[in-house]
Amino acid sequence: MIRPAGRMVAADQEPEKGFFYRSDHFEFAKQGVPLLYTEAGVQFVGKDSTYGMKKREEYTSRDYQQPSDETYGRTGSLAPSSRPSVTRC
Repeated sequence: MIRPAGRMVAADQEPEKGFFYRSDHFEFAKQGVPLLYTEAGVQFVGKDSTYGMKKREEYTSRDYQQPSDETYGRTGSLAPSSRPSVTRC
């Protein structure tokens, strides 16, 4: 069902960082509420396999939790039109 939309399911690329356990979703999961934790992912069409992680690391070190923490609208970075959705499992 997700393939026609150009999406895929992939494992967490950085499980050691515990993103799911630090998310707001985790409190719901602890109470038994079914949920799906999704993230943009790191694979980009037409880019080499290291591009996505480089962009994620750049964003985290420069913009995360800063006034510049705005991903939608930045050209050539993590704009929605240039990034596939990947579901962590």
